Amino acid sequence: MIAIVDKAYYDILRDKLSEFNIKAFPSFESKILKGAVATHPDMSLFKLDEETLIASRESFEYYNEIFKATKINVINANENPLEKYPGDVKFNALRVGVHLICKKDACADAIMDRFDDGKTINSSQGYVKCSVIDIGSEYFVTDDKYLQKIINGLGHKSILLEKGLVKIKDYDYGFIGGASGYASDKIFLTGLIKDEANRNRLEEFAREINKELIYLTEYDIFDVGTLMIMED
Repeated sequence: MIAIVDKAYYDILRDKLSEFNIKAFPSFESKILKGAVATHPDMSLFKLDEETLIASRESFEYYNEIFKATKINVINANENPLEKYPGDVKFNALRVGVHLICKKDACADAIMDRFDDGKTINSSQGYVKCSVIDIGSEYFVTDDKYLQKIINGLGHKSILLEKGLVKIKDYDYGFIGGASGYASDKIFLTGLIKDEANRNRLEEFAREINKELIYLTEYDIFDVGTLMIMED
């Protein structure tokens, strides 16, 4: 397996991921986005499925080089995120089965075009992928009650955690999806959830759905723009 990991935290996370046979590569650093999100994978890269990624124009060559010897196809979106919200969230969308959840007036055309109009659901806040742990496109964990309502309405099981649990540089707080990744029945978190009630809720949910919860570090959980893990 291959993981794209926030360049700023690559040295902290790569060795731990390697223990699970996941080879980590540092993320592309955007020349357009500013601050911590410039190196967040989910701001320049969208996971369509286990064999397809859609990359921003500026990051395409970088990611295509990483995956060129694998089964994974990297598609050039031929557009870039913009510096300011909502233009910065062009790639921060979530696939839920045949549906796409995104901020429709900001999402990249190359992503939107791969879903039927009736299967694209608008989110009023644009940081959709950041806000959701996608557990094999079957189960979901989010810190956004409106996204949970959408996901549950599509017939999927989810739980809601409180906002503010996740640390991030340059901002008041990060998002739970941005601090996570999933592969091979394992939910990976960048660090520990200090709040006992929310930690217990997530651990109970993991047991209920028969998934293993992995804390990659002893630090307080921190946002890295998603651990984007692909089967190679």
